Amino acid sequence: MDLICDGPELKGVGSIKGRYTNGEGVSSTYDFKGTSHNRPVTHHTETTGKWISSDCGDVKPVSDFAKSK
Repeated sequence: MDLICDGPELKGVGSIKGRYTNGEGVSSTYDFKGTSHNRPVTHHTETTGKWISSDCGDVKPVSDFAKSK
C-alpha cells in the first residue's frame, strides 16, 4: 500500500508491505519519508509474527479490555 500525507503537520510519502508465510506467520515493513511540524522525518519499521494457538489462555482480546474501561 502506498501512503501519501499532505496535512498541515505531516507531509510525506510512505509504503506498507505485508505478507503471510506458509499460513503460519506474517511479516510487514513500513517506510515513511517527509516532514513533521516542518522537521525532516524518516521512519522504518519491520514486524514479524507467528501463529501460536487459537487459545491464548488468560490473555484476553483487546476488544474485551476496551469494554471494561
